[in-house]
Amino acid sequence: MSSQPESVTNEENADIQSPQELTVETVLQQLQTKFDDLSTQLITKMDEMGSRIDTLEKSLGELMQQAVVEENVEPKI
Repeated sequence: MSSQPESVTNEENADIQSPQELTVETVLQQLQTKFDDLSTQLITKMDEMGSRIDTLEKSLGELMQQAVVEENVEPKI
């Protein structure tokens, strides 16, 4: 009989993985890495889009103010 308690040998057996399990684990890790990369890229693009929208809103606001000023300055016919 083994000198190790049975629970220790069961834990050791649980850590041993078949080649298929290792392949699945590798694929899952690759998918997780790709998902993380895509998530980062998506957040970056959304931040860039937000900045562009803010700039566009500012420009539209300035154009609207300019139109009001020009409307008030032009002589009415």
